[in-house]
Amino acid sequence: MSAEPDKPLAASHEGEERQPTPPAPLPEGRGENEVANLATSAGIQGASPSLSPLPEGRAAGGVGSPPPARESAWPAARARLIAFALIGLVGFGVWYFAIRTPGARDDGGRFQGEWQLAVPTTGRDGAPAARGSPNTIKVKGDRWAFFTGEKENKRYTAVLRPGADPKEIDLTLIGPDDKPKLVPHNGKPVPVVIRGIYVIEPNRAKIAFAPDPNPRPTKFDDAEPASVWLLERTK
Repeated sequence: MSAEPDKPLAASHEGEERQPTPPAPLPEGRGENEVANLATSAGIQGASPSLSPLPEGRAAGGVGSPPPARESAWPAARARLIAFALIGLVGFGVWYFAIRTPGARDDGGRFQGEWQLAVPTTGRDGAPAARGSPNTIKVKGDRWAFFTGEKENKRYTAVLRPGADPKEIDLTLIGPDDKPKLVPHNGKPVPVVIRGIYVIEPNRAKIAFAPDPNPRPTKFDDAEPASVWLLERTK
C-alpha cells in the first residue's frame, strides 16, 4: 500500500472551529447583582423623565394640607387710620386754640379795632352820602379813644346793651386817670354821657346819639345828621 502524502498543517487548522474571546473579568468589589442594578437604573432613567420631589407637607397626587393662611392686613390698616385721626384732631386743636383768629361772639368784640369816622350828608343829586373827617376811633376793651391825626382828643368808656331794640350804647367821658369827668349841672357835678343806638356789621357801624340832657333816640331817622356817626373799619 502506498502511503497518502501528508496534508499541510495549515489545512488541518482551517477545518477547526474558532472559539469566542472570553469576557473580561468583573471589576473588583462588584458582583452580579450590582451590575444588574446599574443596568436597570440606566434603563429607567433613559425611559422616564426625572420627577421633582413633592413639596413639603403634600402627599402623593398633590393632595395635602393647604399653605398657611396669609395674615390679615386689616389690623395694621386700622391702626394707621386711628393714628391719622388722632394727628388730625391734634392739628385741629392747635389751629382752633392757638393759630386761628377767632371771630367776635358779641358786639363788644365786634367793635374792637380802629374805625374811620364820617357823618352823613346829602350829595349834589340829593342822594345820601357820607362826609369824611380826620377823626378816628380806637376801641380796646371798653375804652373808646377819639383821635385827630395822631393826637388823642377824648376818651370814653362804653356800655353796650345788645338785647335792647334798637341796640343801645352809652359813652361816658373820662379823664387821663380813667375816671369820669364831672361837669356842673343844676348846681351838681354830673358825668358827661352820650346816649345812643347802634347797628354793627363786620366792617361798618352806625351810631345815632344825643348828648345829655337830651333823651336817647329811638330811630336813626329821628336824629339830626350831625348826631349820627358812620364808622368804617380800618384795622
